[in-house]
This record gives sequence, structure tokens and C-alpha cells, in this order.
Amino acid sequence: MWAALATTLGTLLLAPWQQVVTPAGAALLYALAAVVLAISYGTGPAVLAALVGGVAYHVIFAADADRREWLVPGVLLLIALSAGQVTTRLRRHAELLRRQSRERAELSEQMRAAELKHAAEALRSSILAALSHDLRTPLTALVSQAETLQMGRLPPERQAALLETLRQQALALSRQMNNLLDMARLASGAVELKRAWQPIEEIVGVTLQQARSQWPQRQFAIQIAAELPPVNIDAVLLERALWNLLDNAAKYSPPDQPVTVDVSRTGCELLLAVCDAGQGIDPADAARLFTAFQRGQTESDIAGTGLGLSIAQSIARAHGGSIEATRPAAGGSCVVLRLPLGEAPACMPGMEAG
Repeated sequence: MWAALATTLGTLLLAPWQQVVTPAGAALLYALAAVVLAISYGTGPAVLAALVGGVAYHVIFAADADRREWLVPGVLLLIALSAGQVTTRLRRHAELLRRQSRERAELSEQMRAAELKHAAEALRSSILAALSHDLRTPLTALVSQAETLQMGRLPPERQAALLETLRQQALALSRQMNNLLDMARLASGAVELKRAWQPIEEIVGVTLQQARSQWPQRQFAIQIAAELPPVNIDAVLLERALWNLLDNAAKYSPPDQPVTVDVSRTGCELLLAVCDAGQGIDPADAARLFTAFQRGQTESDIAGTGLGLSIAQSIARAHGGSIEATRPAAGGSCVVLRLPLGEAPACMPGMEAG
């Protein structure tokens, strides 16, 4: 009904201009109105507007015309029906496309949820495997050694050696637990860097001192370039990253071969490379090794959770740096941690006057 009222209102507005508006022009206006209504509201309103427009056309604009003008209402009706059918088809097609788009979005969301669930299950299984193998086995040994000490049948020198073994194993367990906690914090973004300008030599020295205590029989070869600038870092986290690199190298390097630590500068980056003399890293596995719980193909007999390199990578990225694994031509493997160099303040606390 409102379509008829709108057409009537339009006709009343045009009526004063009937001396200006030609019959052909009026017919085109009614046809345009029918098409607009068909597109906007469908066939029914368009047909009704065409009928009202046809009557108004003859009454107001073509009252004195010959009988051929009676074709105009039929043409208007045909235009309204055609436009309505085309519009209906287009609407159905658009609705079909929207429905398909929604279905694809829902399917994509379901697939993503399934992938996340699968990843969560894989992560849970990896954590359980790490806890059951790499933590339970040393704990069992600790309990056995503690029971041996409790019996009090060992000579003093044997007790001292066993106590040192207990201490080293407890430290190793503590580091593995720290790795698990670090992984959770880094993954959740809960780690806030406590940056300070530090000489990289101090970080390397402190970490190597801990490494020599952990592996007294292991040799470490150190190469530090002269006049390296201070770096703006979280010292605790960077020590953790370097420790994980040393721990990884010590596991896979032969006992009689040294682990090499090389610190240098290239352009605006500080390079901290830890190299071993082991079997080397397959280039195809280089990127995969930095994924949590991922390890090499020949490492089933070597203890570890597969978190060290992943955590080192997260710490490097948190500092705006990167990490990569390479296979030198001489053999073995190198893990290179890159840190961006900034401009240290002219005067830092603790600096002596010249």
C-alpha cells in the first residue's frame, strides 16, 4: 500500500509541471520508480507502483494521446516484473554467498579449534613425557643415593663424593624445572625484561663459572673480541639463555673436545656463538630444533626436555634479537645468538672517572 501512496505522492508533485514534463519523460520516471522499488523491496511493491503509475500517466500526462499510449502501463508492468525477478534472483544468490561464507568461517573456526586442541594435547603429552623421564629418573637416583647416605656405612671420602653427586643432580633438576617454568612464562607473555647496560664479558664469565662447576672435566675455549660495547639486556634471562646453549653443546660434544664460546660484533649486532664438536645439525632440522620439546633424530639416549633452545630463542626475541643453528665446515654445530647493539649512556653507575 505504501508503494501506491508513494507513487501517488510523486504524481501529485509532478502534476504542476505537466506542461514541462513530456509523456515520454513521465513514463521514464515511473519506470525508474518501479525499478528502484523492485531492487529495494521486491516484486509486489514494484508491480503496485507500476499499476498506479500507468493510471496516473494516462490521467495526467497522456489524456489526449492516441491508443498507442496504452502500451505504457503494460511496459511499466513488464519492467516491474522483470526487475523484481532479477532482484529476487540476485538476493537469493547473495544470501547463498553469505550463508556459504558463514559456513566457511564456522568450518575454519572449527578446524582452528581442532588444531589448537591437538597442539594442546601434544604439548601436554610432551610435558608428561619430560616429567616422567627426565625428572622422575634423576629423582629416583637422588632418593637411592640419599638412602645410601642415611645408612651411614660409607667412608667419609665416599660420602663427600656422593654428596657432591647429589648436589649436582639437584641443580640439574632445578634447571629443568626452571626451563619448564620459563617456557610457561614466555609463552604467556608474563616475562617483563629488567634491562640494564651490562658488559657482555661479565655475563659470559658468570655463566662459564657455573658451567665449569657443573662439568669439571669439560674444557671450554673462550674467544671474546676486544672493546665490545655494553649491551642493554636482562642479565638474568641472558645468563639463562647462554646456560641453555652451553648445556646443549656439552651434551653432544665428545668428552675430550672443548665447547667453544665466541663473542664478537658484526655491524650493529652482538654475536654470541656456542659451538660443539658433535655430529652436527642436519640443515633440514635446524629450524625445528627451536620448537619446544623438539630434539634431534639421534638424541633418544641423551637426557633432556627439548626446551633449552626454544627458551633461548624466546629470550633472544624478547631482546629484539634472533638465534640460529649452523653447521660449520669443520664439523660439529654452532648456535649463534644475535643481540641488537644500542648506544650506551655516556656515564653509567659504577664507571670510574678517567
